[in-house]
Amino acid sequence: MTTEDSRFRGELTVAGLFPAATFEQWRALAEQSLKGSSLDSLVVETTEGVAVRPLYAADDLAGLAVDPVSPARRPWQVCQQVRHPLPEISGAEVEENARYGADAAWLLFDRSVRCAVPPEAPDGTDVDTETPDGLLVTTADDMGRLLDVAQGAGATLCLDAGGNAFGTTAALMAAVRARGNDPAAFHGGLGYDPLAALAADGVLRFGLEPSLALLPDVVNWCDRTSPRTRALSVNSLPYAMSGASAVQELGYLLATAVEYLRAATDAGVSIDLACRHLRFVTTSGRDLLLEIAKLRALRRMWARIVGACDGAAGSRAPWVHAVTSPRTLTVRDPWVNLVRTTVEALGAVVGGADTITVLPFDDAIGHPNSLSRRVAALSHALLREESHLHRVVDPAAGSYAIERLTADLAEHAWAL
Repeated sequence: MTTEDSRFRGELTVAGLFPAATFEQWRALAEQSLKGSSLDSLVVETTEGVAVRPLYAADDLAGLAVDPVSPARRPWQVCQQVRHPLPEISGAEVEENARYGADAAWLLFDRSVRCAVPPEAPDGTDVDTETPDGLLVTTADDMGRLLDVAQGAGATLCLDAGGNAFGTTAALMAAVRARGNDPAAFHGGLGYDPLAALAADGVLRFGLEPSLALLPDVVNWCDRTSPRTRALSVNSLPYAMSGASAVQELGYLLATAVEYLRAATDAGVSIDLACRHLRFVTTSGRDLLLEIAKLRALRRMWARIVGACDGAAGSRAPWVHAVTSPRTLTVRDPWVNLVRTTVEALGAVVGGADTITVLPFDDAIGHPNSLSRRVAALSHALLREESHLHRVVDPAAGSYAIERLTADLAEHAWAL
């Protein structure tokens, strides 16, 4: 081997070509560039009360666990929202999204359905029946018309029917059986989440205590009848849309999940069965590093909770459904939302989300059109097929900044 060959075939140590730099040297140069201002002026305190420093180093990881907190990587589930009032059109949108690569549909129901108030006979509940904000599906026949189109696309269906999840599930299963299909073959999510429903709509048709009392029955019924389906959701979107910080989202998510675990296990449901039926739904916002840290902190904290409850190792990894934040979308010049949702989807991927929903760029204006739905679905292809982000386990592991932010968010959220 010639000298020239050995130069290219040997180990490449880029850092070895430069003199080692110290934190003190960086501090001196930084303070020089600040022209008299203190280095502390570069520290930014977030709304969560977490101090974000301008530079992180190895010392910031002292005493921290830096094991990967994401699941073994696999292509995440591409789940696009569907909320047109008419079941036939929503079914067609599920089919259209599937052609663009979506393998799941997140069905958002109208408030009249979520509150179990018939649109033709409101009884004082504040429901706008003139401008529906989601699916108007209340019967097995309605659900069947949606299934006729959606099931042909092979999409997983995740229901979001608020406080009426029980009734909507009954309509869904009746429609499945009416078509001669086995409910055991159905897979998706039933979205039973009474606390989030109460927070979102301000009303829970059957009351909180009866809804929590039903929770163990819902889990057991789902496990017997449709074992590939997750019965429960723990959703932080109502809090995020009311201005909650990342710490508050984490705190409310985990407090809700613990409440559901108590309701289930007190009625004899095993901790592992209860965990298997939970799906965490949370936002991925515009602060990239913070949102990556938020999802990683969620995984770390949930593992601690389930471990304290003597849950099996397999129950300690939560199923996380991340949604690009509706709060960051603008109505004016909606094209800039393309950048926002792409960055937020990146944060969800790097943070280790199992299911990701990218909202269409015109979602804040009204019902998304075909172009915006297509672009939203294809955003996943850019991150997965062109960037290959699903091939890396916990891409942020070992990052001084993100590991420190993960620990800080977890500490603040745990206290809350």
